[in-house]
Amino acid sequence: MKNKLPIILILIVIITLFIASFAIPFFFENNIYEQNAALKYAKPSELYILGNDYLGRDMFVRICYAIRNSFIIVICSIPISMLFGIIYGAYAGYSSVTVEKIMTSIMNIFESTPEFLLAILIMVVISGLDIKFFDGGIFGIIATVIILSWVKIARIIKNETKKIANNDYVLYSELKNARFGHIFIFHILPGIRRIAITTTAQKISSVIFLEAFLSYIGIGIQPPNPSLGIMIYEGAKYIRTYPHLLLFPAATLFIVILLFNILGELLKFENKIENL
Repeated sequence: MKNKLPIILILIVIITLFIASFAIPFFFENNIYEQNAALKYAKPSELYILGNDYLGRDMFVRICYAIRNSFIIVICSIPISMLFGIIYGAYAGYSSVTVEKIMTSIMNIFESTPEFLLAILIMVVISGLDIKFFDGGIFGIIATVIILSWVKIARIIKNETKKIANNDYVLYSELKNARFGHIFIFHILPGIRRIAITTTAQKISSVIFLEAFLSYIGIGIQPPNPSLGIMIYEGAKYIRTYPHLLLFPAATLFIVILLFNILGELLKFENKIENL
């Protein structure tokens, strides 16, 4: 329990941030888009604890809403991409050498292209299709994350599956003509569960950064919907005169990414200890 205490503390912080990011915009919805010329560039005060932006909007509520958008993207994309990556990697690791080479080649194609470049290309294609299931580019980011995020975990799971496939209990199931589905659920999945959770936690931070990056360059979430990337882009214009417009969203992005990176590293360290 002592070893798990840091993980529990980080999870409490993340859960608190998650609840706040949904609750605060819900109770102060008008502050997200409401413009007030008298409060333009206002510095932090008792009423507006993070000040106001160049349109007089509440920075604190908009940052909370931006975090909520990031969480929505994570919730809608990560489970799908991770599930596909786990199944793909397990099948590649368990299959014949020929099938494994073909499936590995597909992974190599995705990994040979820089992730950010591929993300931009996918977003441009999706935006050209004019799909409006989600407003403000969120659907496009979700689809982009799903397309890109499965490769890393698929490769890790493939390597782990190759190790598991040589165990006696797997060979015994094969002698009884067990199908891949049975072997995957009862033998492979229990063996890769911990590393899959760890890899997923580590991937969340890169997804949040990817959303901020795409929004920063103008092809992600679109104004007036808040995004940390958009707020950083807008705040950079006023860095010398009103530094709080850049400082607060940039610091928020850094803290959120840091929390998930720490969680991923703690889970990874925990796995190493339990495997000793």
